[in-house]
Amino acid sequence: MRTRYLTIILAAFLLSNYLSAQSRAICYTCNEPISGQYLVLDGKKFHPDHFLCDKCKLPISGSYQKESNKYYHLDCFSEMKGLYCAFCGEVFTGGYIEVNGKKYHKLCFENNVAERCWICNNPLSGGFLSDIYGNKFHSIHENELERCNNCNRLISENSTEGGVQYNDGRSICNICYINAVNGQKAVEAALSMVISDLEQKGIKINSDNISIRASDRKILQSAAGLSYSSKMQGFCDTQTKVETLNGKEVSRIVKHTIYALTGVPERYIQTTIAHELMHVWLHENTTDKQNEILREGSCNFASYLFLKDKSDNLSKEILLGLENDPDPAYGNGFRLVKSRFKDRPIVDLLNYLINKRTL
Repeated sequence: MRTRYLTIILAAFLLSNYLSAQSRAICYTCNEPISGQYLVLDGKKFHPDHFLCDKCKLPISGSYQKESNKYYHLDCFSEMKGLYCAFCGEVFTGGYIEVNGKKYHKLCFENNVAERCWICNNPLSGGFLSDIYGNKFHSIHENELERCNNCNRLISENSTEGGVQYNDGRSICNICYINAVNGQKAVEAALSMVISDLEQKGIKINSDNISIRASDRKILQSAAGLSYSSKMQGFCDTQTKVETLNGKEVSRIVKHTIYALTGVPERYIQTTIAHELMHVWLHENTTDKQNEILREGSCNFASYLFLKDKSDNLSKEILLGLENDPDPAYGNGFRLVKSRFKDRPIVDLLNYLINKRTL
């Protein structure tokens, strides 16, 4: 954005006096003889009504603009040069600003054209930030406001219609809160649905030894222990009970408990469950020795497979979050797995996980 000031030469027709014809004169415009008074300009003679604007072809009286030996009304010259406001259409009589090749009155731009801050609704100027959803806001708001612990939006009245604070310390925006689900029955229904969905996509998981628990942040932290992080939405706890007889293993019982954060929209819970179910598949079918990039990237790829054929806007938003996750394992790992396997049969990825530890 830059400010320019249009300088227009205003000629006061000091050279445009009507002179008594002392000798025969030829009009520069019509090439006819002039009788009586005429206008002299730049050594050229004109009938008084033949000093014409080269753009509109109407007579010029008073101030004018000259360019390349042609004469123009000031307004016609400004219009010809694009020196008019792209919003209101009025010709500039003073300064203007130019943005993306278009010129505006300053007030026209600020009040009607300029992008506005998603948080405070004031025009964006200078440095600003943008989130993964395309919302732009003044950088100062980054340090002023809480982010939603679920969708990562900045919480404010303008941006998310406010939010709520859960007892476990989570800040949830009202975009997420209005569709949030809670309770054990909700997560059990989600588990059943996601197991069926992944099986249709080629990832078969035995549900007999899987249970799920609706969780808040405190329950999740207790279950995850040293593995816990504030970004966690779920955790899979696998317990193995081995019975031996005379020093030999006679039975092995494996139980998987998935902890899923509730108080968020159901689609987020389903996405979390898809990720944790891939951890179950890895434990059941591989040596479980993959490095973190391959392991977490593959689990997020399971979430991607679950979401990619869903047409609702929320699924698209969650996919956007997966694609833009900056985490080296969960984000970059996912993108590496996706780039290699998204156009191949899912069995290719599963066989790779059985046989390989790294990408």
